[in-house]
Parts: sequence; structure tokens; C-alpha cells
Amino acid sequence: MTKFEKSKTFKTLKFIESLRKMGRVRPTFIKRLAQELIEENNGLFSTDFDHNKEVLNNMGILESKVLRNRIAGQIIRDLYNKKY
Repeated sequence: MTKFEKSKTFKTLKFIESLRKMGRVRPTFIKRLAQELIEENNGLFSTDFDHNKEVLNNMGILESKVLRNRIAGQIIRDLYNKKY
């Protein structure tokens, strides 16, 4: 088990993936997950959408393209607003 698999973010991702099967994922989950990813991976993300999608793909933690794209977009929004 890797360090990332033991992290709170990984557990949150698995929870969100299970919710995706039940219905629409609430935006608060996406906002919280984007915040946790930015804090844990400082400097890894940028304001480029395609770059953030690739970073999330390389992490290999998301199965859903829609969820990955929504999180990548939220990361951009947070970086533009300088929240983190």
C-alpha cells in the first residue's frame, strides 16, 4: 500500500467514485477534493486544464472522465482565486 493510498484524499476519492454510481456528485465533494489535492501536491498543478487532466490521469485514482474533468476545472478556479 502506497503512501497515497493511506491518505485521506484517497479515501475521499473512493467515496466519491462510489457516489458516482448512485447519482449526481455534489459540487461540495469536488471542491473539497480539489482543495485536498492542491494542498497535498503543492506546485504540481497549474492553471492549464489539459495539464491538470494529465496529472490526475497519472495519479491513476479516478475512473470517471467526467469526475476528472470537473476536479481539474475546480483546481483551476481555486488557483486563479489564489485560495491555496
